Amino acid sequence: MTEFTPSSLNRLDTARLAAYKTNLDFYNGSQWQQTSRNRQLVFNYAKVSIDKLTSFLMQGPGFACYPNSTNATNSMNTMNSLNARVNRAEQVLRQVYQDNNLQQLDYETEIDTAILGDGCYKVIWDTDQKRIRITAPDVSGIFAWWLGDDTSRVWRVASRYTLTEDDLAILYGQTGKAKATITELWTARDLQLFLDDDLIQSKPNPYGFIPFIIFPNVKKPKVFCLQLALLCDQFL
Repeated sequence: MTEFTPSSLNRLDTARLAAYKTNLDFYNGSQWQQTSRNRQLVFNYAKVSIDKLTSFLMQGPGFACYPNSTNATNSMNTMNSLNARVNRAEQVLRQVYQDNNLQQLDYETEIDTAILGDGCYKVIWDTDQKRIRITAPDVSGIFAWWLGDDTSRVWRVASRYTLTEDDLAILYGQTGKAKATITELWTARDLQLFLDDDLIQSKPNPYGFIPFIIFPNVKKPKVFCLQLALLCDQFL
Protein backbone atom coordinates (compact mmCIF):
# COMPACT_ATOMS: atom_id res chain seq x y z
CA MET A 1 0.00 0.00 0.00
CA THR A 2 1.42 3.40 -0.99
CA GLU A 3 2.05 5.87 1.83
CA PHE A 4 -0.67 8.49 2.20
CA THR A 5 0.07 12.20 2.47
CA PRO A 6 -2.74 14.78 2.79
CA SER A 7 -1.13 17.01 0.14
CA SER A 8 -1.77 14.25 -2.42
CA LEU A 9 -5.50 15.06 -2.18
CA ASN A 10 -4.84 18.30 -4.06
CA ARG A 11 -4.32 16.24 -7.22
CA LEU A 12 -7.40 14.04 -6.80
CA ASP A 13 -10.93 14.54 -8.15
CA THR A 14 -10.14 17.91 -9.74
CA ALA A 15 -13.04 17.58 -12.19
CA ARG A 16 -15.49 16.80 -9.36
CA LEU A 17 -14.36 19.76 -7.27
CA ALA A 18 -14.49 22.09 -10.28
CA ALA A 19 -18.06 20.93 -10.98
CA TYR A 20 -19.01 21.72 -7.37
CA LYS A 21 -17.79 25.30 -7.78
CA THR A 22 -19.57 25.73 -11.11
CA ASN A 23 -22.85 24.38 -9.71
CA LEU A 24 -22.64 26.52 -6.58
CA ASP A 25 -21.92 29.66 -8.62
CA PHE A 26 -24.94 28.90 -10.82
CA TYR A 27 -27.18 28.46 -7.75
CA ASN A 28 -25.94 31.79 -6.36
CA GLY A 29 -26.79 33.59 -9.61
CA SER A 30 -23.38 33.73 -11.32
CA GLN A 31 -24.80 32.37 -14.56
CA TRP A 32 -23.33 34.64 -17.21
CA GLN A 33 -20.42 33.01 -19.01
CA GLN A 34 -19.16 36.40 -20.18
CA THR A 35 -19.24 39.72 -18.35
CA SER A 36 -20.33 43.02 -19.86
CA ARG A 37 -20.29 46.69 -18.97
CA ASN A 38 -24.02 46.69 -19.45
CA ARG A 39 -26.43 45.53 -16.76
CA GLN A 40 -26.83 41.75 -16.77
CA LEU A 41 -30.01 40.33 -15.29
CA VAL A 42 -30.39 36.85 -13.81
CA PHE A 43 -33.79 35.28 -13.22
CA ASN A 44 -32.60 32.59 -10.86
CA TYR A 45 -35.22 29.87 -11.28
CA ALA A 46 -32.66 27.23 -10.26
CA LYS A 47 -32.40 28.59 -6.70
CA VAL A 48 -36.17 29.05 -6.34
CA SER A 49 -36.90 25.54 -7.63
CA ILE A 50 -34.31 23.84 -5.40
CA ASP A 51 -35.39 25.68 -2.26
CA LYS A 52 -39.11 25.09 -2.87
CA LEU A 53 -38.85 21.43 -3.82
CA THR A 54 -36.56 20.69 -0.88
CA SER A 55 -39.00 22.27 1.57
CA PHE A 56 -41.69 19.82 0.35
CA LEU A 57 -39.35 16.82 0.21
CA MET A 58 -38.08 17.17 3.77
CA GLN A 59 -41.40 17.63 5.55
CA GLY A 60 -41.92 15.38 8.57
CA PRO A 61 -40.01 12.09 8.22
CA GLY A 62 -41.58 9.23 10.12
CA PHE A 63 -40.18 6.32 12.07
CA ALA A 64 -41.74 2.90 11.69
CA CYS A 65 -40.10 -0.38 12.69
CA TYR A 66 -41.82 -3.76 12.41
CA PRO A 67 -40.92 -7.11 13.96
CA ASN A 68 -40.44 -10.15 11.75
CA SER A 69 -43.68 -11.97 12.47
CA THR A 70 -43.65 -14.27 9.41
CA ASN A 71 -42.66 -17.27 11.50
CA ALA A 72 -45.93 -18.78 12.71
CA THR A 73 -44.13 -20.76 15.42
CA ASN A 74 -43.14 -17.61 17.29
CA SER A 75 -44.40 -17.80 20.85
CA MET A 76 -46.21 -14.96 22.55
CA ASN A 77 -43.13 -14.27 24.70
CA THR A 78 -40.97 -14.06 21.60
CA MET A 79 -43.36 -11.62 19.94
CA ASN A 80 -43.50 -9.49 23.06
CA SER A 81 -39.71 -9.40 23.11
CA LEU A 82 -39.61 -8.41 19.44
CA ASN A 83 -42.20 -5.68 19.97
CA ALA A 84 -40.19 -4.33 22.89
CA ARG A 85 -37.07 -4.17 20.72
CA VAL A 86 -39.02 -2.43 17.95
CA ASN A 87 -40.34 0.16 20.39
CA ARG A 88 -36.84 0.70 21.73
CA ALA A 89 -35.48 1.16 18.18
CA GLU A 90 -38.14 3.76 17.40
CA GLN A 91 -37.35 5.60 20.63
CA VAL A 92 -33.64 5.64 19.79
CA LEU A 93 -34.33 6.96 16.29
CA ARG A 94 -36.52 9.75 17.64
CA GLN A 95 -33.94 10.65 20.28
CA VAL A 96 -31.14 10.76 17.70
CA TYR A 97 -33.34 12.90 15.45
CA GLN A 98 -34.03 15.40 18.22
CA ASP A 99 -30.52 15.46 19.70
CA ASN A 100 -28.96 16.27 16.33
CA ASN A 101 -31.69 18.66 15.12
CA LEU A 102 -31.96 16.50 12.02
CA GLN A 103 -34.94 18.39 10.65
CA GLN A 104 -32.67 21.37 10.01
CA LEU A 105 -29.56 19.32 9.16
CA ASP A 106 -31.45 17.16 6.64
CA TYR A 107 -32.90 20.24 4.96
CA GLU A 108 -29.51 21.94 4.66
CA THR A 109 -27.85 18.74 3.44
CA GLU A 110 -30.51 18.13 0.80
CA ILE A 111 -30.10 21.71 -0.46
CA ASP A 112 -26.35 21.14 -0.61
CA THR A 113 -26.79 17.82 -2.41
CA ALA A 114 -29.24 19.26 -4.92
CA ILE A 115 -26.78 22.02 -5.79
CA LEU A 116 -23.48 20.16 -5.84
CA GLY A 117 -24.73 16.72 -6.82
CA ASP A 118 -23.35 14.81 -3.82
CA GLY A 119 -24.01 14.69 -0.09
CA CYS A 120 -22.44 13.21 3.00
CA TYR A 121 -23.26 12.38 6.61
CA LYS A 122 -20.84 11.40 9.36
CA VAL A 123 -22.23 9.25 12.19
CA ILE A 124 -20.09 8.84 15.31
CA TRP A 125 -20.41 8.16 19.02
CA ASP A 126 -19.87 11.20 21.27
CA THR A 127 -17.92 9.77 24.21
CA ASP A 128 -18.37 12.93 26.29
CA GLN A 129 -22.15 13.23 25.95
CA LYS A 130 -22.74 9.48 25.50
CA ARG A 131 -24.90 9.81 22.41
CA ILE A 132 -24.90 9.39 18.65
CA ARG A 133 -23.72 12.51 16.86
CA ILE A 134 -24.56 13.18 13.20
CA THR A 135 -22.90 15.88 11.12
CA ALA A 136 -22.85 16.73 7.42
CA PRO A 137 -19.26 17.32 6.25
CA ASP A 138 -18.55 19.50 3.23
CA VAL A 139 -18.37 16.99 0.34
CA SER A 140 -15.60 19.03 -1.28
CA GLY A 141 -13.41 17.74 1.55
CA ILE A 142 -14.48 14.10 1.17
CA PHE A 143 -12.42 11.59 -0.83
CA ALA A 144 -13.14 7.86 -1.15
CA TRP A 145 -11.34 4.78 -2.45
CA TRP A 146 -13.10 1.56 -3.50
CA LEU A 147 -12.10 -1.94 -4.59
CA GLY A 148 -11.79 -2.66 -8.29
CA ASP A 149 -15.01 -2.25 -10.25
CA ASP A 150 -17.28 -2.61 -7.20
CA THR A 151 -18.05 0.97 -6.16
CA SER A 152 -20.06 -0.24 -3.17
CA ARG A 153 -16.96 -1.65 -1.44
CA VAL A 154 -15.27 1.45 -0.05
CA TRP A 155 -12.10 0.64 1.86
CA ARG A 156 -10.83 4.13 2.70
CA VAL A 157 -12.29 7.62 3.20
CA ALA A 158 -10.43 10.88 3.80
CA SER A 159 -12.19 13.87 5.35
CA ARG A 160 -10.39 17.20 5.10
CA TYR A 161 -11.35 20.49 6.78
CA THR A 162 -9.77 23.68 8.16
CA LEU A 163 -9.52 24.67 11.83
CA THR A 164 -8.77 28.09 13.28
CA GLU A 165 -6.15 28.81 15.92
CA ASP A 166 -8.76 28.59 18.71
CA ASP A 167 -10.12 25.30 17.35
CA LEU A 168 -6.62 23.81 17.25
CA ALA A 169 -5.93 24.83 20.84
CA ILE A 170 -9.25 23.44 22.15
CA LEU A 171 -9.29 20.19 20.21
CA TYR A 172 -5.62 19.24 19.95
CA GLY A 173 -3.66 21.57 22.23
CA GLN A 174 -1.84 22.97 19.21
CA THR A 175 -0.69 26.61 19.37
CA GLY A 176 1.29 28.91 17.13
CA LYS A 177 -0.71 28.41 13.93
CA ALA A 178 -3.38 30.82 12.74
CA LYS A 179 -5.10 27.92 10.95
CA ALA A 180 -4.36 24.41 9.78
CA THR A 181 -5.86 21.70 7.62
CA ILE A 182 -7.01 18.57 9.44
CA THR A 183 -7.31 15.31 7.51
CA GLU A 184 -9.02 12.26 8.98
CA LEU A 185 -8.07 9.04 7.17
CA TRP A 186 -10.49 6.20 7.90
CA THR A 187 -10.39 2.50 7.09
CA ALA A 188 -12.46 -0.20 8.77
CA ARG A 189 -9.41 -1.03 10.87
CA ASP A 190 -7.52 2.23 11.44
CA LEU A 191 -7.98 5.96 12.00
CA GLN A 192 -5.15 8.39 11.28
CA LEU A 193 -5.25 12.12 12.00
CA PHE A 194 -3.05 14.60 10.14
CA LEU A 195 -2.38 18.26 10.91
CA ASP A 196 -1.38 19.65 7.53
CA ASP A 197 1.04 16.92 6.37
CA ASP A 198 2.10 15.79 9.86
CA LEU A 199 0.66 12.62 11.37
CA ILE A 200 -0.40 13.53 14.92
CA GLN A 201 -2.52 10.51 15.85
CA SER A 202 -2.90 6.90 14.73
CA LYS A 203 -5.15 4.37 16.45
CA PRO A 204 -7.52 1.48 15.75
CA ASN A 205 -10.90 2.47 14.32
CA PRO A 206 -13.19 2.38 17.39
CA TYR A 207 -16.23 1.37 15.29
CA GLY A 208 -14.90 -1.31 12.98
CA PHE A 209 -16.53 0.41 9.99
CA ILE A 210 -16.10 3.71 8.14
CA PRO A 211 -18.66 6.09 9.72
CA PHE A 212 -19.54 8.05 6.58
CA ILE A 213 -22.64 7.90 4.38
CA ILE A 214 -21.82 9.31 0.94
CA PHE A 215 -24.62 9.62 -1.59
CA PRO A 216 -25.52 11.38 -4.85
CA ASN A 217 -28.55 13.54 -5.49
CA VAL A 218 -29.32 11.37 -8.53
CA LYS A 219 -27.58 8.01 -8.86
CA LYS A 220 -25.58 7.65 -12.07
CA PRO A 221 -24.78 4.16 -13.41
CA LYS A 222 -21.23 2.99 -12.68
CA VAL A 223 -20.48 6.10 -10.62
CA PHE A 224 -19.32 5.83 -7.01
CA CYS A 225 -21.77 6.24 -4.16
CA LEU A 226 -22.65 4.52 -0.93
CA GLN A 227 -26.31 3.70 -0.61
CA LEU A 228 -27.97 5.32 2.38
CA ALA A 229 -27.67 2.93 5.30
CA LEU A 230 -28.88 3.01 8.87
CA LEU A 231 -25.81 2.97 11.13
CA CYS A 232 -27.63 3.45 14.43
CA ASP A 233 -27.65 -0.29 15.14
CA GLN A 234 -23.86 -0.20 15.29
CA PHE A 235 -24.09 1.99 18.39
CA LEU A 236 -26.88 0.18 20.28
